[in-house]
Amino acid sequence: PGEVKAMSTYANLVFEQGEYQLAIDLALRAAEQARLYEQAQVEAIAYSTAGKAHTLLRQFGLAEQLQRRALDYANAADDRLMKAWSLYELGQVYRHQADPERTRSTYQAALNLAQELSLKELEMKVYRSLSELSAAAGDPATALDYYQKHHAVELEIFNQEASLKTRALLVQLEVERSRSDAQIYKLRSIELASANEALERVNAEKSGLVNMLEEQSKLLKRQLSEDGLTGLYNRKHIEGVLQREFWRQKSSSQLLCIAMVDLDHFKQINDRYSHLVGDQVLRVVARLFVQTCRPSDSIGRYGGEEFLLVFPGTTLLQGRMVCERVQVAVRQYDWNQVHAGLKVSLSIGLVADLSVPNHERLISRADSKLYEAKNAGRDRICV
Repeated sequence: PGEVKAMSTYANLVFEQGEYQLAIDLALRAAEQARLYEQAQVEAIAYSTAGKAHTLLRQFGLAEQLQRRALDYANAADDRLMKAWSLYELGQVYRHQADPERTRSTYQAALNLAQELSLKELEMKVYRSLSELSAAAGDPATALDYYQKHHAVELEIFNQEASLKTRALLVQLEVERSRSDAQIYKLRSIELASANEALERVNAEKSGLVNMLEEQSKLLKRQLSEDGLTGLYNRKHIEGVLQREFWRQKSSSQLLCIAMVDLDHFKQINDRYSHLVGDQVLRVVARLFVQTCRPSDSIGRYGGEEFLLVFPGTTLLQGRMVCERVQVAVRQYDWNQVHAGLKVSLSIGLVADLSVPNHERLISRADSKLYEAKNAGRDRICV
């Protein structure tokens, strides 16, 4: 039974890495085993994972069927946590099917449960999805209102996490202070010079704890926005950057260009040279992006071997020039330093079109251009 739960968890990790078909295979296998061992909750979670993958593969009939199975379990077991998440994922299916009425009502049901259960992460996701839904419907005022609520919950989550870290360190600091006071009391019978020396040492320890508190706070903030492997922005943060830039540039009739970048034949690199080499390739490419792009540009790892580059105030021609510099830097890098015989190239989809209703549609257009580049032979830029 423990192996079944582990398989379901692994299926979700594979989904997060963007390997949707493999995630479906693993999730359905986990669901089948869970049914044999009568682990209904694990079975429902596995169905939900498979449903999410089918949604992103645009297989909406299967996606809806699987999410409804998960929802049926939640209703039967009165599992309100599972029900809240299942409603949200079902809303995602309706949204991709361009069914705004069912999408909105399902999102609202998920939001109501999330607020009742204090599921802040889910509440944040629903507000963001409702904001994007309103923007697509041509209602910027409602979209902005939902986005502000999304941002407020996101800030609340960050403050809660930071507060927990801070409380733990303050407790540690108070314990050390009590120990220090006890040491000082004992030192009263020692010569004054020795006592002063000990006091200085205690104060240095206190200062070190305060510095540790500050560093822990900085680390927590960085972890919320940074991809652990490459040091670039993670997907959640780069999407947030793009969403803000999209509305800022659109409202002021300015320019915005984005690029979706994919490492050519990356799976073959992993298979031929090992995943350790693949990870090092991702780190080097990320470093080359930072060295080659401009200070005003934002760079994030979008998933697996895909990256999203955001160029504010940039024309399509200017964005292409930046992408060409990036391609040259990757081609000319001495990849033999990573592994003998290794070669790396990039395919890039580039767009600059603020006429689309929201930033997600802009990403979709860049993704389409990326697939054009890959289908045309890779190692090229399509605009």
